[in-house]
Amino acid sequence: MGISFGEVNKRWQQYGLEQAPILFQGKETPYKAIIRNDRLVTIVGKSYYLFPNEEAVKIADEAAKLAGLEPFENIAAFGMKKQGHILLNEQETQMRAVYLLDNRAKIDGEELNIGVNIFNSIDASSAFGCGLFSYRYICGNGVIYGQEEIFNIRRIHTRGFQKFIEDLKAEILSVMEQGLGILDAYKGLAEKKLQEELAEKIKKSRLSKKVLPEYLKEEEARLPNVSVWEAYNDITELIWHNGGSDLKTKTFQFKVLHTVIPLEAKQI
Repeated sequence: MGISFGEVNKRWQQYGLEQAPILFQGKETPYKAIIRNDRLVTIVGKSYYLFPNEEAVKIADEAAKLAGLEPFENIAAFGMKKQGHILLNEQETQMRAVYLLDNRAKIDGEELNIGVNIFNSIDASSAFGCGLFSYRYICGNGVIYGQEEIFNIRRIHTRGFQKFIEDLKAEILSVMEQGLGILDAYKGLAEKKLQEELAEKIKKSRLSKKVLPEYLKEEEARLPNVSVWEAYNDITELIWHNGGSDLKTKTFQFKVLHTVIPLEAKQI
């Protein structure tokens, strides 16, 4: 069919990454291939800017430190690969680096913490950005809440590496301010009893039955006397602990859950 590659861009070769323009019958096309260690990762538009996950973590570590957050390495990971405070998909093309405040809060007697997750990908599944993250210690499950894909990586070259770190620090602090609102929203859930109307919305949502507690699976099941906070935790625990779902699936399921059980804080 006359498909070939043009001159290979080896800028990120230290990470095994290359970019090759795709030619058809010797002529340029609007596409290029992202290749890692001689294997195709994905095909993207020529304007796509490849930014290695390793570089994203370097920036995230520096910015989080400036914002007063610590890498969270004791996180339990199910269905995901883990490297210290970094969560990865099986192919290691998508990543989320997790950072928490050294300040635990209590909701309904249970300890939890709020922080951020910095995300990036080399397969065009997400841009470089920042979102909220909460972690419940009693059952070791995390919750990914919202995401903000606002970071134009190209600015690193025009504004400088250090300036970009300062920008990310400012965004982390902004996200953490919203995190305080999430804590208030969690407390509000603990004060509300789970009613039939909300239970039906959860059952009819796009959430898999695999991540629903038994009392939300059966059509005619009688609801137990639980708060919305308890139901929320039962679902998030099942999402996080499901070894059969990857990082992308968990992120999607959390998004669906927060559509059905919206928290008062504005989702970013």
